[in-house]
Amino acid sequence: MKRAWPLLAIGAVAYLLVLVVDFPAVRLVPLLERQLPGLALHSVSGSVFAGQTEQLVYQGFDLGPLSWRIRPARLLLGHLEYQLAMSSPGTPGHAIISMNLRGDIIGRDIELELLPEPIVNHYSPVPVRTSGEIHVQIDTFELAGSFPDELDGLVSWKSGALLEPVELLLGDVAMQLAMQDDVIVGTIVEGGRLESAGETRLFPDGRYQVNLKIMPNNEMSNETLDALQVVWRMQPDGELVFTANGRI
Repeated sequence: MKRAWPLLAIGAVAYLLVLVVDFPAVRLVPLLERQLPGLALHSVSGSVFAGQTEQLVYQGFDLGPLSWRIRPARLLLGHLEYQLAMSSPGTPGHAIISMNLRGDIIGRDIELELLPEPIVNHYSPVPVRTSGEIHVQIDTFELAGSFPDELDGLVSWKSGALLEPVELLLGDVAMQLAMQDDVIVGTIVEGGRLESAGETRLFPDGRYQVNLKIMPNNEMSNETLDALQVVWRMQPDGELVFTANGRI
């Protein structure tokens, strides 16, 4: 009987592959969109085994086309796992995403490049022009509901700058992402030209806290400094401090 187990396992995998090779991927779209609030997949084609969507939208951000291909070996462990590739010139990237028998979504080895301007303008009350590139590297995350249970990654803004309505040269800035007591905490680990420091916190109920500081330098114009002091507080040592609390 022991000798038969490898054959039974191989047979089970083969059977599952037969089931998923021709199963239309479009039938799973409602399930995925319920599991990940804010996710929308448009013009889905192909099968659960391999396919593509012409437009992936998440939390209002258009990430462009996405293709997927199953990783069959993980079926032995009860995981439906995929290699994902994003092919938009503005948002290239790749990831490994899986779903276990409980429906938890698990991600690893996620890398994505983003243009900062759409992200900044999504949250800014006034139109903003930017430059540089944002690099997202997520080593691991796990999502059991609508909020991560685990998260470990790094977000970097390379050659970052605000061009309008004020000119602010940030340089290379990076924020480490991690979970602390069920809260997503982002801690600045690379400060760039303005010696940026501080952290952000995002809570499961949508509340957020922001505590940041920068040190103005000779590159900052008086006009920019005056504009920043409308919402940033000048400290006795010359630092500018920004704090905010709210709900997304």
